[in-house]
Amino acid sequence: MVNRGESFDSALKRQMFEEFGLAVEPWFIVEAYEIHVSTAQKIIPGVRFACLAHQKKINLNKREFSTHKWLSLPLKETLDWIDGIEKAIHQMTTRVLSGEENHNLKDDLSNGG
Repeated sequence: MVNRGESFDSALKRQMFEEFGLAVEPWFIVEAYEIHVSTAQKIIPGVRFACLAHQKKINLNKREFSTHKWLSLPLKETLDWIDGIEKAIHQMTTRVLSGEENHNLKDDLSNGG
């Protein structure tokens, strides 16, 4: 959730720290998506981001998550635990491996991000 007066990047960094204990830098937007909640007859919009994190240790917020999993790219397994996540990861992998986002990564890493 983005708080009033907070930028989208700041909200993403805050949420990732609160939920996973990770300090991240947003890298690029993977996709926009919608969660359809039929019981409440509403649609919740969302955005999936690729982020850079320089640490590997997760400090999971147990009130919101029970587990986590690091993935190797390109993906060699089937993901069925979050609707649409496998497609999003394949889209992100294609962009990264094609070099489309690599120039941004090199700039981020050389600037300490």
